[in-house]
Amino acid sequence: MPDSSGDIPVDAKAYRDRALALLQNQKTMVLAVNMGNAPWAAPVYYVYVGVGIYFFSSPRSFHIQALEECAQCAGSIYADSNRWQDISGLQMTGTVEEIRAKVDKLRITSRYLAKFPFARRLLSTEMGKAQSVARKVCLYAFRPLQVHCLDNHMGFGRRVLVAL
Repeated sequence: MPDSSGDIPVDAKAYRDRALALLQNQKTMVLAVNMGNAPWAAPVYYVYVGVGIYFFSSPRSFHIQALEECAQCAGSIYADSNRWQDISGLQMTGTVEEIRAKVDKLRITSRYLAKFPFARRLLSTEMGKAQSVARKVCLYAFRPLQVHCLDNHMGFGRRVLVAL
């Protein structure tokens, strides 16, 4: 499996396991987009289900508007660390699409709310309010095309391409 460290053997399973653990255990993905040659990065809370990284966002947000111009983007997920030796994360390229099928929206939203219970209030219609946040946001899926895993415990500066 190709990596950025040359001829040193790679334990592909260990890197894949680390990538899956990061996807399950972390909460925030930084989504990087480009609009008219202007880069932009936006943090989003996400839930990983199957081969998609799902998040809610306003269709009017800058990053979603940029994705309408060009669906190709990048994403990164990193574990919080206080020492360079502990840096681990994912660097990804992919595309984003809106999830429109009601059955998929319900399935993913229930998983999202299990991970982020505080979002229930934001995503449900509040009594007496004409517009709730739920009417202002849509569900999107980041579909990774390439995922590189970086874990300094497994080799300093090594970035390994993993298959999810």
